[in-house]
Amino acid sequence: MMLTDEQRVRVCAAARAYKGTPWMAHGRDHRGIDCNGLIVMSFRDAGFEIDEGIPNYRGIDSRRLVATLRKYCNRVITNIPPIPADIVVYGVPDEAHCVLIVDGDPLNAIHCPLNRAVVESRFDHARGKIRGIYRWR
Repeated sequence: MMLTDEQRVRVCAAARAYKGTPWMAHGRDHRGIDCNGLIVMSFRDAGFEIDEGIPNYRGIDSRRLVATLRKYCNRVITNIPPIPADIVVYGVPDEAHCVLIVDGDPLNAIHCPLNRAVVESRFDHARGKIRGIYRWR
């Protein structure tokens, strides 16, 4: 079952609440967060249960991110435009970055770049090689 419009609004609002939060590897709160954590916490804060499994604290955790997305989301064909609350993943399997699409015309994305704070900016298809667009089931 796809998210309702109300659920999408809640997820996007939850993500926006993290704007300005500093990057921290494997972070999962307002003291520090990474791009994976931003996605997970946005959905959790909007009322969804997510089990990420056991983190890999010794390195980049892209495989866990993809496994989590496959568990809770459907992969969308990349030539279909994303919609608010969709997750876009760049550059898997060894290193990845993910963004959460939020509303706007053109669409905006919220993400946490490496060693920077959470920001909202215009979604750019050309930012990197899109490896997947995921939509909550």
